[in-house]
Amino acid sequence: MSDRLEDDRPAKKLKLEEPEVAAATPAAPDAAPNPFSWAGEGGLFGSLVETLGRRASTEPEVGISEYVDPDIPPFSGIIKHRFTDFLVFEVGMDGEVIRLKDIKSPAKPKAPPAEGGADEGKDAAPVVALPLWNDASEAAAKELIPEDKFEEFKAFVLAGPTPVVRGGGANATLPRRIFTTGIVELKDARTAIHRGLRAAFDSKFSSEARELTPGGEQVIDVTWAVGGGKKPRQSKAEKAASGGNLPPYIHFTLQKTNKEMHDALSGLCRTLNIQNRDIGTSGTKDKRAVTVQRVSIKRGGRTIEEVWKAANPNQGGRGRGRGRGGRGGWSSNGGTDRGVTIGDLAYSPSYLELGKLKGNKFVVTLRDVEADSPTTITRAISVLKERGFLNYYGMQRFGTAPIPTHAIGLALLRSDWALACHLLLLERDGEGDDAKLARIQWREGKFDDAVRTMPRRCVAEKAILEYYMRGDKTDHLSALSRIPKNLRMMYVHAYQSYVFNRVVSARVQAFGCSAPVAGDLVYEDGEAPATEEEPAAAEVEPVVVESLDPDLEDDAPSASAPRNGMTSDKAERGSKVAKVKVLTQADIDSGKYTIRDVILALPGYAVTYPAGKLGEMYREILASDKLNIDDMFRKQKEYSLGGTYRSLLYTPQDVTHRLLLYTNPNEDLAQSDEDALKNLSLPPTVPFSGEGPVPEGHHLALQIELTLGAGTFATMALREVLKTRTGSAHQKELTEKMEERIRERDEATAAPVTTVPEVKMDEDAPVPLAP
Repeated sequence: MSDRLEDDRPAKKLKLEEPEVAAATPAAPDAAPNPFSWAGEGGLFGSLVETLGRRASTEPEVGISEYVDPDIPPFSGIIKHRFTDFLVFEVGMDGEVIRLKDIKSPAKPKAPPAEGGADEGKDAAPVVALPLWNDASEAAAKELIPEDKFEEFKAFVLAGPTPVVRGGGANATLPRRIFTTGIVELKDARTAIHRGLRAAFDSKFSSEARELTPGGEQVIDVTWAVGGGKKPRQSKAEKAASGGNLPPYIHFTLQKTNKEMHDALSGLCRTLNIQNRDIGTSGTKDKRAVTVQRVSIKRGGRTIEEVWKAANPNQGGRGRGRGRGGRGGWSSNGGTDRGVTIGDLAYSPSYLELGKLKGNKFVVTLRDVEADSPTTITRAISVLKERGFLNYYGMQRFGTAPIPTHAIGLALLRSDWALACHLLLLERDGEGDDAKLARIQWREGKFDDAVRTMPRRCVAEKAILEYYMRGDKTDHLSALSRIPKNLRMMYVHAYQSYVFNRVVSARVQAFGCSAPVAGDLVYEDGEAPATEEEPAAAEVEPVVVESLDPDLEDDAPSASAPRNGMTSDKAERGSKVAKVKVLTQADIDSGKYTIRDVILALPGYAVTYPAGKLGEMYREILASDKLNIDDMFRKQKEYSLGGTYRSLLYTPQDVTHRLLLYTNPNEDLAQSDEDALKNLSLPPTVPFSGEGPVPEGHHLALQIELTLGAGTFATMALREVLKTRTGSAHQKELTEKMEERIRERDEATAAPVTTVPEVKMDEDAPVPLAP
């Protein structure tokens, strides 16, 4: 392992070809000619040659092919025809389902009365704020700073920030005062120091971890934040009016409709005039849906009244979202973006961390349902309740664009920065005219024009183009590093998800999904760790080698960063990956384990792989993609993946269903929280018992409610119920068929009545439940 770490040669890169060779490479219609050769490529890239840039991946192409019970007949239903067909409500760590309860302006709290009783009408005497070093902050510091460094830290605090010298001259720049902790080995301890200092000393300090030697032990440097120091004294009334006595965070409920999570949060940052780092959520929600969740922001002197007013600049400016279903958002100038509504504002002493949720509750409405009988629907729901579904990563993980996210992730893991940039900027079918023009301008070398033309929604592409415009157009790693880190990591996590899906299918094909077999993995103690989000409740995000910045804000390129010097044993000890065991035949014979205990690995340096055939499957997949399963370290630490585990099966909670009849295919069949608060009429539906045929002129809908753990995909649960594809292309096809059938029915109703010869039906043919 040490030889590999010192050498660390990336996988062989795709080489640029001469023009006459490149011309023979298949390319998407009207797309930029592909300057990379796929010759000799197997694995993922080899499978994408014919479709790259032309269409999105299908379920089988990302490893999704099996079912828990394939013997139940399939039936059809349209998913997400309207936004309200997919309602998502976050479930907090306390098990509470988050609902939007109040969208009115919060009541303004009264300022405390001035001291002095009878002198209440007079100006309050100025109150001197507590010094930064006081009993509370001293007690906190003793918990954070080692005893041998405590007096030094106290002197640093009492000395105050570096004085500002005005007027120029030789001494105009004074050395910045810095306090350096002792060596802090554990990441959790470093994080506690960062957060503890901010809380105890009112964010007066900036702190940053620093390696003493490349890849070695770390200390934390503490400096006074810019603008730190004592603030002017305030009266109690002034302090209350400015929110000075209030907790440091504000929480509110966010309802978004047909909005990417990144777009919704970026819009809120613009509306509230805060930085991206100052807003937090517990999880990412679907775009094509109506979703409800809690959001936290750093208060920064704001009150909840001020936040509400910024989001709602005028009471009369509310507009309705356009498109298929869903209302809400503020359409006036200023305020929140269309499709975004906030409410239930409250102060909080803490912020929301990604992953700190139990899961999500879904209300899913499937339209235009056609089945051979109601019994088929009942059987499918029963299997979902009792046996669950295969815990695949859904199609959302791989994107709906003709350039799949896991292909970009593979390029990053192969350290082929040029290919990653090329894939991100490559022209693709079905895209908006603005993005298509920008990609053509990039291909023609018109970087200034491409930057101006590329729409803001194309976050990664715009970041790369902006770097190319200003910097070295061959420094692809630096260009990639301008992409927000969470987005970069999404690509490599998508590749891990692709490998997981393929192994899930291989495991079911080889051994079924009814019982464990020798070689399977289970958690060592029989239960998922409490820190895990899945499989007990949700999914742990894959572990990455730690960034020096506790807030993950350091996006600087790391091409010249030295090797971190970790061995696989050291990395595994320091990682948060749970301990597992490989089942033996004796374990199987003991009857201690069931199929619900079986887990599979997402590839990384800190995980254990199954024994036997499945373990070889991992090795073969990665080898076909020119990755070494025994060396998942990279010079760029963020791409050094530790891996994690995920259950083979997942059983949803609180599953209920009902059949509904409706007449208008474009009416909402479920109601969002905002619509209910505005006392809008309930959707016009009629319960259907399943007995007898669907009445003439009516359609059948299946409404399912279920609760899933975080990181578990509702579309994969629906796939198990329907036994049909859930991809957008298939859903579009079903929608077009429904619309064509409605159009034909309407034309037949309007046409003169004609005699139709009687046609004898095949008694064995399935009878549709909907016309």
